[in-house]
Amino acid sequence: MVVAEDDTLLTDDFPAVLDQVLARAPMLGIALLADSWGAPRGMPQNRRLAIPSISPHLSWVSTRVGGADRRSHRLAHYTGNAWGTRLYLITRGAARTYANFLCSQGGAVSWVADDYSRWAAPAGIDMKMVDPALALPAEWGESTIRAGKSTVKHKNNANRTWRERLRSSIAIRTRSRHFVGELRATARDLRDQIAPMRRS
Repeated sequence: MVVAEDDTLLTDDFPAVLDQVLARAPMLGIALLADSWGAPRGMPQNRRLAIPSISPHLSWVSTRVGGADRRSHRLAHYTGNAWGTRLYLITRGAARTYANFLCSQGGAVSWVADDYSRWAAPAGIDMKMVDPALALPAEWGESTIRAGKSTVKHKNNANRTWRERLRSSIAIRTRSRHFVGELRATARDLRDQIAPMRRS
């Protein structure tokens, strides 16, 4: 099942990429098709400039799920925190697992829906992410529930100096931390793939 918020604007390549993701549904639990830090193909990615401690780091071990251009999108595990319920796919198996996990917690939800690090791993649900995102930035859409209201507010950067803007765009330290996070995600992926081979 694909779930989208009411103000989600899908990209043109959404149908073709979704077909490729659905073809791998037996191997999926939840696949985030548009997280809070991601951006569609052709738009600057916010994830590289996000604070490393609160953003996801995608594994280099990934499956290509592009449409006409198979290399345009990838489906991968990640480490760190991913946020957003704007657009995601959840399988029936993952939905049942979540329901059982909720019952084991006494039936009371003590977390927000997109706090995946809080409940996905403890519940045993496999999380993956599609990159680039398959939805336009949240502020582009208009809520059908709260008509005329943008869902996101942004700070005005007009008063920032050119040095501040340059430092923010380069962000060497931030990029290096993301690189380390991606390396750890890849190492975990490889470790999980090698473990069954050793047991056999």
